[in-house]
Amino acid sequence: MTHEPPIGHNPYPLQSGLARLGEAQERQAREFVETVVRQTRLWRRERNEVLMELFHHFDDGADAGQDVDQLIKDFGPPHIAARLIRSAKIRNRSWKWHAWHRAFQISAATVCLMLGCLLFLVARMHLATLGPPTDLVGQFDQANSSIAMTDRGWPEYREGLILFDRTLFIETRESPGLLLTGVPTDPHWDRLVKYLDGNAKSLDLFVQASQRPRLGYIYRDPSNDAWLRLAGSRTSAETYPVNVPRFWILLPQIQELNIVRMLLNSAARVALERKNGPEFLRFWRAQFGLGQQIHAESEFRCVDAYGRASILDAFALMRRIVTEHSELLSDEQLALFRSDLDLVTGETKRKTVPELRSSFEQLLQRSYTPEADYGGRLTAVGSRALCGYLTFDLSVDFPDESIRRTALRPAQEAVQLSSNWNQYESPRNVKEAVNQELIALRWSATLANRRELRLEMDRLLALLQVELDQPLTVSQDFASSAYRQELQRLVASPDQLRRYWPLFLILPGKVSHDFEQAEEIFMMAREATLTTVALEQYRRRTGKWPEHLVDLVPVDLPHVPRDVFTGRPLIYRVVAGQPLLYSVWGNHQDDGGKTLPSQVFGYGPRDGDFRYLPVD
Repeated sequence: MTHEPPIGHNPYPLQSGLARLGEAQERQAREFVETVVRQTRLWRRERNEVLMELFHHFDDGADAGQDVDQLIKDFGPPHIAARLIRSAKIRNRSWKWHAWHRAFQISAATVCLMLGCLLFLVARMHLATLGPPTDLVGQFDQANSSIAMTDRGWPEYREGLILFDRTLFIETRESPGLLLTGVPTDPHWDRLVKYLDGNAKSLDLFVQASQRPRLGYIYRDPSNDAWLRLAGSRTSAETYPVNVPRFWILLPQIQELNIVRMLLNSAARVALERKNGPEFLRFWRAQFGLGQQIHAESEFRCVDAYGRASILDAFALMRRIVTEHSELLSDEQLALFRSDLDLVTGETKRKTVPELRSSFEQLLQRSYTPEADYGGRLTAVGSRALCGYLTFDLSVDFPDESIRRTALRPAQEAVQLSSNWNQYESPRNVKEAVNQELIALRWSATLANRRELRLEMDRLLALLQVELDQPLTVSQDFASSAYRQELQRLVASPDQLRRYWPLFLILPGKVSHDFEQAEEIFMMAREATLTTVALEQYRRRTGKWPEHLVDLVPVDLPHVPRDVFTGRPLIYRVVAGQPLLYSVWGNHQDDGGKTLPSQVFGYGPRDGDFRYLPVD
């Protein structure tokens, strides 16, 4: 009788040994052999070879007089036998197969390791939690809440802002200032005059508010909600949540107070055009008081700039009326101007480095775990916060910021893969979610930890402070400064840039020391305005302009005004019967009173002089 095995294609006729034992034992032997062969999981050819070898083994045992049960028992458990047979067969395979097999094992192990690391990073990032938030708004509100209600100017400013007609700002959209800063020769001057007359009640409230000693703005005051809605914002609680980014705290009240400043300035210029000295003085003092309130209460450099801008505009208006419309002012009003100028103090507020450090600490707090957690790790929420900073940075055109742009470009390009990514909206589809997760994982794996970022920031801020502390009398070569060179070194190293690019979300590529020391420039403008009043008082007393500024001392001035850029007196002379008074400004050269096209502290043209008289 001939039998074919069910495994393989090669028939194997049983020999006389097993056939003699009977059909039952023959079937038992065949099932055992098939079970062992099946469990070897070898190639088909190899299984056929094993099948034939095992049948030979059982035939030989049967010929020797052993029964099937004893043969199976001696053979051992099928899975052990199958494993031993498989090992022997695999060892006999070719070296090419062994090389391929080893390469496959290494590749599989690598993939598994990478997947394991990826899962570990995902879990590590999503399980990490931020430290307790810093409530800057709460701190500011607590400080301002101690101001007596009778000393706060903000409630009246708010009432005036609610009442005033915003049609002009809706119609002119992005450039209402073009109308508010007009002059009598402009075609829209009559429209400006009519607009101001129609908002007389708001202007009266602004004047009353400016007479209060403090601004007293409370960020989370529910009374602000009606005004906030008019200003296009949300409620106070929604606008200022806990841990709101520092740069958002300024809005929208400073934007609205800037509108107040422009309205008061326009009203003063209209009064000047109408030859109404008392009305001019009323609005001038209101603009001056607003600037004083903002300047005294601000904890931010840019808000300081708003306060100074209001006072500097008032200074320029005063110089204009004193030199061009002196007939509108009595001696008593000139003396009143001087008493107002005496209120301007020379307190120096060096805010650049402390404000940068505070902003960076908030960024770290919003992005990383505390330093006690392995130096501080990036969190999933933190990656979204970093993206929010990057998105904001893309929307701002910083002057001379090539270093920052170069440093942040890779991260910004990564963020742009997911156009809807910010800390308030969820991804719109799976692709965006995957992009966000991959970017966050890459940042988690490559960015320096919180402690390393803080130490590097402290080192760079120390270099920046050295640069900013240079006196204004020294011509600043920012391109060769140690701070600038360190920034360039970081940008030039791809490895360093991958680890430390969040620093550039806060660090400026350029900050001029005349911006840091703007208080000194501001006080120089005050001195120039005092000098203007003193010149007019001298002219009224003697009938002519003085030949030199020293002639004003000590009757009209306590001392000769100093140019902070040279340490010498401001340059003064009489040209065509009118006084010329100017500073050499940042280039430290006398350009004969040639004026600058524009000048904002640290960001204006560096050539030319800054002229105080005559007023442009």
